[in-house]
Amino acid sequence: MEPETLPDGTRISFQAKFFLNNTDYTQILKSAEKIATHYKEKIDVMYLFCNRELDLHCQGYKKCLEVLGEIQMKPVTHQELLAPKLSNAIDPSDSDRRVQIALDNFGLFLLHFSSVLSKTTNIQI
Repeated sequence: MEPETLPDGTRISFQAKFFLNNTDYTQILKSAEKIATHYKEKIDVMYLFCNRELDLHCQGYKKCLEVLGEIQMKPVTHQELLAPKLSNAIDPSDSDRRVQIALDNFGLFLLHFSSVLSKTTNIQI
């Protein structure tokens, strides 16, 4: 998957992880290793979409950051996608903004992922 370049010059890419039970940081690490090996000079930011919350302080996550080096990893987890809707009763204006940001981010991911799927039927991530 080739990175996309934003208007400000930032080169971004995406990863998506789905876990049925516990978060498997070894799977995230495998992807981080592949990105560091093949795209080290080609990506500035990697967005990680995940259906589970990530513990940003655990050793598994820290190891992923270490492997990526200067490539930033920005998680977009189920909290960013779902929590704004749940907190709507507390502060509707903030919630609407957070939902829009999450949907925009997820929309970027879906657009990119669908373009990749249209180019290949065998994706190795």
